[in-house]
Amino acid sequence: MIYILAILAACGAAISNGIAICLEKISADKKSKENKLRINFLISLLHDWPYVIGVVLDLTGWFLTLIAVHILPLFIVQPIIALSVIIAVVVDATLRHRKPKHNLYYPMVMVFGGLIMLGISASPEKAHAVNTLFRWIVILGPFLIAVLGQILTHIDNKLSTFSLAGISGVAFGFTAIAGRLLKWGHPYWKVIDQPLLWAIIVYGVLGLLILTVALQRHLASSINAIVVAFETIVPIILGIFFLGDRPRLGLWPLVSIGLALAIAGTIAISLDENTTS
Repeated sequence: MIYILAILAACGAAISNGIAICLEKISADKKSKENKLRINFLISLLHDWPYVIGVVLDLTGWFLTLIAVHILPLFIVQPIIALSVIIAVVVDATLRHRKPKHNLYYPMVMVFGGLIMLGISASPEKAHAVNTLFRWIVILGPFLIAVLGQILTHIDNKLSTFSLAGISGVAFGFTAIAGRLLKWGHPYWKVIDQPLLWAIIVYGVLGLLILTVALQRHLASSINAIVVAFETIVPIILGIFFLGDRPRLGLWPLVSIGLALAIAGTIAISLDENTTS
């Protein structure tokens, strides 16, 4: 069943992303704080093996996300990918030789329960055709994200740091939106002719760069909370309003409850700044 393949791909993306952010945090902490967006900053981090592995895992996650969003609507895929928060908590606790706090078990149950509800409501579905304006907004969006990121990077306070995390989440979320809009034909390699594919690459690089700057300035759990929230909610809203994403059999109540549980549990886990004991 093709939708099971898509759900497995989304789960794989969650695992990849959750491990990646922990490894990238290790390398980011070794560098002095950045006060502007520089591609050279990313290049310098590529000499540190935890960051290299993290980037490879991010690329794996993006590829798996493309597979998932090509088959399933965004309101199913994004909350599953948000499972990366739980993965990050477990990996971080393992790296620091500590155990996750017991009060994290409840939000974990909320997340899993929400994902089960979303899985029940899922069905394979192609994105609806969108108007030219929306398509070009998605393609040209990286320019706006780059400008906002550059401005906020010059400001070193908690609000700007959290704003950077939010912009990073939007960038990652738009990789899913652009991936959902991609047209896959035969032969598949011809997808390189589509501006949307190049937009996905630019969104990914910008998101990674902005995320790394934010990770230097605050706890990974708090940064991850904002990234996941924006990465999950923005694509879901745009998918419902612009891409025609719908659950099977009109199961909107199940989707609403499942989505609320998954997002609430995810944020509760991430906002706990002391996730281990």
